[in-house]
Amino acid sequence: ALEAGRAPGRVPAPSASATETLLLVRADEPAARFGRLPALRVEPLAPLVATFLDAARTPIDGAGLDAFARASDLSREAIDAVVAEFVADGVLVRGRP
Repeated sequence: ALEAGRAPGRVPAPSASATETLLLVRADEPAARFGRLPALRVEPLAPLVATFLDAARTPIDGAGLDAFARASDLSREAIDAVVAEFVADGVLVRGRP
């Protein structure tokens, strides 16, 4: 529309099936110069992982992890492995057991 000299029309909102949740992680690169943003790595997240990280905005205890595993039809070991990976990446912080 702009190339043709017309005003652009309304852009429709994406449907829920057309959206994707992304995780932004600080890249392992030298510190940015003053006033510059640090480099980021973008990773797509599976919907279930996005749901888990959303739930983890508030602390989740062992019982909460068990409940999430049952509701998601996953083993607690699978949940613990994901938590360990995100803790190692600095995405999650492990509290007291």
